[in-house]
Amino acid sequence: MKTLLICLKRKFVYQIGGKVGYMGCCEESSRIGNVVKTELNKKRRNKRERYLKHQNNLKHLYEIAGGYYPAPVGYMDEIWINRHGYVQNTKPYYKRWYRGKRSKYFKQQSNRKIRRYKGELHKGNMDHKLYDFWWELC
Repeated sequence: MKTLLICLKRKFVYQIGGKVGYMGCCEESSRIGNVVKTELNKKRRNKRERYLKHQNNLKHLYEIAGGYYPAPVGYMDEIWINRHGYVQNTKPYYKRWYRGKRSKYFKQQSNRKIRRYKGELHKGNMDHKLYDFWWELC
């Protein structure tokens, strides 16, 4: 598909696909020729590189917020084996913890307990003392 970009001094510039072509009566236009786009074609990362990038991001998140409760990322250096218990993992890795489907249920339960509470709610997050959402979730 040809689209006209510029018409200046009887020199027409057309864009055809990814190349820019010059056309007209000027001598310069015939000497310039076709100009190729200079965009970099980024190569897609392979599976191993994507995994390492993801693990690096999780490691960074673990260093920032790993000690807080609830932890968004866990460091898996032990694995559970049936009838043996926890065993040292030869390839430790970082695992992202998500809130999951139980989150909606626990949120509804906490809201219900707070709404139906007949006593007086004082300042200082009294509603959190009635039902600790994060404790139930994790």
